[in-house]
Amino acid sequence: MWYTESIGYINTLDLKNMSSSPWFFTAILTVLIIIGIAFMAMRKNKRPIDYYSLFVIGLIWVLIGIPMAFSSQTYALPSLGLLFMITGLVNRKKWAKNRRTWSQLSSSEKKVKMIMIIILAALVLMGIAFYYLTKN
Repeated sequence: MWYTESIGYINTLDLKNMSSSPWFFTAILTVLIIIGIAFMAMRKNKRPIDYYSLFVIGLIWVLIGIPMAFSSQTYALPSLGLLFMITGLVNRKKWAKNRRTWSQLSSSEKKVKMIMIIILAALVLMGIAFYYLTKN
């Protein structure tokens, strides 16, 4: 829970009660989405959709989403995963055409991918840290 002093500045975030401020996570998610859209808009060479990657993402989301659906009755993640899997499977003939391996990437694309991997790993570690900090 957020609280303020008489001068009105926000001083402390109560990490034990993070559910009282869902806007905090929404703000972080919104900033990440805006950054992702900006990176996609700045790309010089547009590539077709990699349907194999879409299929793999869908498979992962379904596998992670099924236990979440049973525990929290939220079916968004497995539903979107199933949609991604179906889209990937429908376009299975395009898998080899649009697939690029690490050796096929330019040096600038490799740098961008490495930065994205580092940022995602940092976000996962931060998520684990917040989980253990907020766990009662």
